[in-house]
Amino acid sequence: MAQGTWREGKALQGRLPTELSSLLSARYSSPMATTTPRKYRCMQCEMTEERCDCEKYCCLCQSLVEVRLCEDGLYYCKPCREACNYKVSESASTSNF
Repeated sequence: MAQGTWREGKALQGRLPTELSSLLSARYSSPMATTTPRKYRCMQCEMTEERCDCEKYCCLCQSLVEVRLCEDGLYYCKPCREACNYKVSESASTSNF
């Protein structure tokens, strides 16, 4: 009897994550489905672009002009953002520093 219970538990253990994930997806909405503007966080200080006090320079070319925080948490200048197709926070004000 104990052996049968153990085997049933092992079989259930293999299915459990799949069953739970299908139940959770119906109950919770995706964070990407929100209507609020995206606010990316700085990789170093974990603050939004408006509150970040880190030194702001392009992580690719070290430019200080038109640098913005992008979706990967790093700062990029406009030419590098366009070349790499990076998106910036929608609500942050533009900065020339």
